[in-house]
Amino acid sequence: MFKFKILTIFILISILGIIQSSAYLNESLSAYYSFDGSNLIDLTGKHTAGTGNNLTYASGPRGQYLRCDSTKNTYANLTYFNITRNNSLSFWLAGSNSGFYFDFGKGSSYSGLNLYRDTTPQGFDMYFNTYSAGQKEIIGNYLPSGWTHYIITTSDNYGADENATFNMYKNGVLVYSNDVGTAGCYDGMSYIGCGLNENDTTLFLCARQDKSNYNDIGTIDEFAMWNRILTSTERSLLYNNGYGYNPFIGLTINTISAPTNSFLGQISYFELNATFDSETTTDLVSTLYINGTAYSSSLVLSSNLLRAYNSINLDSYGNGNLTYYFKIDYKLNGIQNTTNSSFYNITVRNLVNNDFDNCSINTQRIINLSMADEDSRTNITGYYEVNFNILNSVLNTIFTVNRTYNSSNAVICMNASLINTTFYGNLKVKYNSVNRVTEEYNQERIYINKSFLPYNITLYDLLSTNSDEFKLTFKDINYLPISGAIVEVWREYIPLGIFLLVEAPKTDTYGNTIVHLVTSTENYNIYAKINNNTVASLINAKAYCSSTTTCTYTILSSSDGGSNVDFLTSYGVSWNKFYNTSTKILTLSFSSVNTLSNLINITGQVNNNYVCSNSLNATGGTITCTVQSIYYNDTIIFKGYVNNNLIFTDSQKVTIETIPKDTIRYIMAIVLILVITLMGLTSGPLLILLLIVSLVGASGLYLIDSGGFLGASSLVLIIIALVIVLFKMTRSKQ
Repeated sequence: MFKFKILTIFILISILGIIQSSAYLNESLSAYYSFDGSNLIDLTGKHTAGTGNNLTYASGPRGQYLRCDSTKNTYANLTYFNITRNNSLSFWLAGSNSGFYFDFGKGSSYSGLNLYRDTTPQGFDMYFNTYSAGQKEIIGNYLPSGWTHYIITTSDNYGADENATFNMYKNGVLVYSNDVGTAGCYDGMSYIGCGLNENDTTLFLCARQDKSNYNDIGTIDEFAMWNRILTSTERSLLYNNGYGYNPFIGLTINTISAPTNSFLGQISYFELNATFDSETTTDLVSTLYINGTAYSSSLVLSSNLLRAYNSINLDSYGNGNLTYYFKIDYKLNGIQNTTNSSFYNITVRNLVNNDFDNCSINTQRIINLSMADEDSRTNITGYYEVNFNILNSVLNTIFTVNRTYNSSNAVICMNASLINTTFYGNLKVKYNSVNRVTEEYNQERIYINKSFLPYNITLYDLLSTNSDEFKLTFKDINYLPISGAIVEVWREYIPLGIFLLVEAPKTDTYGNTIVHLVTSTENYNIYAKINNNTVASLINAKAYCSSTTTCTYTILSSSDGGSNVDFLTSYGVSWNKFYNTSTKILTLSFSSVNTLSNLINITGQVNNNYVCSNSLNATGGTITCTVQSIYYNDTIIFKGYVNNNLIFTDSQKVTIETIPKDTIRYIMAIVLILVITLMGLTSGPLLILLLIVSLVGASGLYLIDSGGFLGASSLVLIIIALVIVLFKMTRSKQ
C-alpha cells in the first residue's frame, strides 16, 4: 500500500480544439462603441466621435461602460448613421432601473425606432416610425438583472404592404418575436417598412432626441450595430456565456490549448494561436488570466500568425476552482483594441490511492509487462518486483507504485479521467523464473500520454546454465565511476536479423553493475545511458571470461571500448587495450578467434592532426601508439579498428611529468644543512652544534620529516664527514 498527498488539476472541458472563427463579425459592422477610454469613439472608424452631456464612465467586467443619470440630464448623441432596413443591435445593460432610450430617427421627430423602459406595465416599449403615427409594441418585462446582454434584429420585407419581423434576444435566448404592422411606415420619401431610416439616422442614448425625457439611472456597454441579421452562432458568440465578445477585431483566435489534467508541482503549458491582419493590426500584447491574476505571455509572430504561450506553476492555487482566458491587446488602424478568448473552468483535487493500481479498478493500462525465455523467446510465468515512480513535468517524484506479481504478466493501470494528463515515469523491475537468473530492467523518463499508451515491455530471462555473470564498471575520462547509468544489453538474434533488449540494470555508486551474458557465441551491443543519452558503449562484442566466479570489464565514458581484465571480442578479434600515463603509450593486444589474419589499426589525434598511428595485419600480436612530447598537455583521441571497423574510442589527457615534491624538499634540506654546518669547520664543537641547528631548522621548515630523514640527513652527514676529513688532512700537511 502506498500513501501520498498529491494535488492534481482536472479541466472540466476539453481545452484543445478549434475556437469558432470570429472574423465574420466584422462583416457589415456599421458601428461599435466599447466606451473604453471614456469616449464615444466608433472603433470601426466609420463615424466621427459622438458628443454628449454630463457623461460618466466607470470600470466594469468588459472594460469601461457608459452611465446614464436622469438627474444630470445625461445623453449621448451619435449622429449620421447609414443603416439598412435589415439590421441588428447588440448591447449590455445593467442597473435596477436601467430601462434605456434608443432613439433612432431624423431630427427632433425621433422617427424610426424608439426603445425605452415603461413602468406601466413594467418592461420595454418599442415605437416604430413616429411616436404619434407609428406603431407601439409592448415587448414585455425583459428588463436586466445585473449585467444582461440584448440583441435586437429587425428584418424588413421591403414593401408598404409587407410586415417587418422584430426579435429580441436576452442572454442569447429569444424572448420576444413579432411581425410589426405597416401603419405610418411611409415617411414621404421611401418605404422603410417598420425598420430604421436608411439615411442620416441619428442615435440618442439615455434620452429622447428632443431631450423631453431622460433615462433613469442605468448603464450600457459594448454597443454595436450591423447592417444585416446576425446568425445564431454570432449571437451566441457575442453573449459568450456572460463574458461578452469584441465584435470588431483585428485578429481571429483559432485554437486554445492547455493540459486537460495537470498535477500541482507540474509546469502547465497554455497556448493560443491566432491570425491577424498584419497591415492594420500592430502592437500585439498577450496576457493569460488565471482566477484574475495576470501572466504576461511570450509571443511568436510570423507573417499574419500569432502564437502566445505561458508556462505556469499552479501550486499556489491549491484546491478549488480555477478559470482562465487569454486577453490580446493591440492597435487596429491606430486605435487601441482588445480581443478576449472564451473562459475555461479548472477543478483542483487530490489524487487518491485508486488513481493507479493493478487494473482491478481502473482499465486504462499504462505499463504492460510480460516475461519470455531469452533463448527461445517463448512466454513464461515468473515473479515480478515492480517499482514505478511517477514524475511531474520538472521530473520530481510525486507518486510511487510498489507491487509484486507472480504470473505471466504484470500491469499498472490509471484512472481513465487522467487519460489526457502528461507526466513521466521511472520504471524498475527485478524478475526471475524457474531455473533462470534474476535480472533487472530499468527505463527512465517514460512519457505517459494517451497517444503512447500502453507501453508493452517484454522481459527476457536467461537460463542459469547458459549464463555467465559479468561485472561491468563504467568510468568517465577522468577514471571516476559513473553511477546511476542504465546499462542496456542488446543481444543479436541472427535468424531475426535484429538486436533485442534483454537486460537493463543500473550502475551503483561505484559505477558497477552485473549483466548476464552468453559467452563465446552471442553478439552484444551494450550501451550505458544517463537521462536517455549514451555515455559509453560496446559494439558488436562477444564475451569471454577466464574467471570461475564473476568476470570483470571496465568501459570508459565516450568510448566504444575500455581497459579490460577479460578480453572482449569485436568482429572476430579478441582484444585488450591499455594506456600508460607515464610512458604516454597506448598498447593494443589482439588475437583472432578463427585464426584468420585481420588488419588492426590504432590512431591518436589532436584536433584532426595525427599524433601517432600504427597497424598490423596478423592473426595476433601487439601494436602501440606513442604520443610525442610536443603534444603533452593536450587531449588525445585514440581509436582502434578491426578491418576498418571501429571498436573503441578513448580520450586521454596527456600530462607532463614533474619532479616529485619530496625530492625538491630533500635537496633544499641538504643545501640548508651544508651551508649552516660548513660555517663551523674551524671548530669541532661549533661544527657539531651547527649540524644540530641545521637539522632542527630543516625539520621546522618541513623540508625533512621522519619518513625522509634517513634519505636526506644521512646523505648530509656523509658529505659533512668527508668535508671534515679533507679539512683535517689539509691541516696535518701544513
